[in-house]
Amino acid sequence: MDTKSTVWALHGRLVADGVQCRIDMETFPFQIGRRADLNLTLRSGAVSAVHAVISERDGVLWIRDVSSKNGTFVNGVRIRDEVSISAHDLVQIADTPFRLARENKSNDSTLAADHDQGALALVQLSALLQTQEILSVYQPIVDLATGDIIAFEALARSRLLGLETPAAIFGAASHLGMEADISHLMRIKAIGASGVSDQLPHLFINTHPVELSSGDLRERITEMRALSPFQQLTLEIHEAALTDIDTLMELRALLRDQEIALAFDDFGVGQARIAELAAVSPDYVKFDRTLIAGIDSAGPERGRVLRCLVRALHEIQVIPLAEGIETEQEAEACRDIGFQLGQGFHFGRPAPMETFAAQVKAAVAAGRKSTPQIGDCFTGDTHLQSLEDTIAAERLAIRNALRSPLERLAAATSAAR
Repeated sequence: MDTKSTVWALHGRLVADGVQCRIDMETFPFQIGRRADLNLTLRSGAVSAVHAVISERDGVLWIRDVSSKNGTFVNGVRIRDEVSISAHDLVQIADTPFRLARENKSNDSTLAADHDQGALALVQLSALLQTQEILSVYQPIVDLATGDIIAFEALARSRLLGLETPAAIFGAASHLGMEADISHLMRIKAIGASGVSDQLPHLFINTHPVELSSGDLRERITEMRALSPFQQLTLEIHEAALTDIDTLMELRALLRDQEIALAFDDFGVGQARIAELAAVSPDYVKFDRTLIAGIDSAGPERGRVLRCLVRALHEIQVIPLAEGIETEQEAEACRDIGFQLGQGFHFGRPAPMETFAAQVKAAVAAGRKSTPQIGDCFTGDTHLQSLEDTIAAERLAIRNALRSPLERLAAATSAAR
């Protein structure tokens, strides 16, 4: 990297509830503290008047604590003497953390981010990145017609305090703008831990929403495929991404080149339409748990809507998957509606791949024949336009069903006139 066109920078928040900022360090020594005349002024009461100093010698950065009350930390360890620091290190001034980077010079130093999740979580995030102690777990995806496991969704956990769940991990990562890095690490770890002896199961692997706008996604997908050239992989993206059709079309082409399938996750939460799905042509659509919960005892309106949507997906050659199935009654209702695949606690909770060794061996032995084919549930020759008309008619029927008897009577009386 050309040092003349780059600068050392700190990424973090100047106040706990502020936005993430980039602070360029163009002159050294670089003083940090609560005083207004320093290079970086922090308003936290935990920060001393002159708290720490960063110096540069022969292209190497060094940080020294200036006898502060609450300490200066590098990667979670309180420093007593001057220590060297490098790109990606986590530097914490009392209760205020920053990530160090070497980047191109820029006039724009403010980036949007979520609210602070706590200094402890950020220190633990640094430890997580250094040790890569991510625990990969897998949840079965089954063929609803046979009950056979045909794939697994890869999920991530951590044993580090404050980072036990994906929500906690990404909450901390958002503070430092590292969601895409963490997401990529989770995928790499999941693929690496998925082999049971010589068996490589079909994996559904997740993305973070910020990755679609990341310039690194193409390179990371290629790296992911190179890690396991012959394994069936499906990349999941959130339904909300359907608003950027051009980007998704580029992603779809890349995935096809790499022989990786595409799935839209959490369908039903946003505003995705069948026409947009048809344009991108994913291989799978995963219906959100909110649409599936209690489907066996729900009113007929929800069942009719789901049946219509599932039929529409079959028309455009997309396999529908019901997420969050927790009972046999829900599973049976999903089969009746026309879902081909199912996932949820009813079929298995997330666990290390070794837990499913026997099922993996059977699924891999069956090969691609285990995956349901489009049309297994619906055999009609209805075209997409007529199907859209059917959906519109169903929506009208549902709206009418939800109207009160008095409203329906008034409407009928008005029509008779």
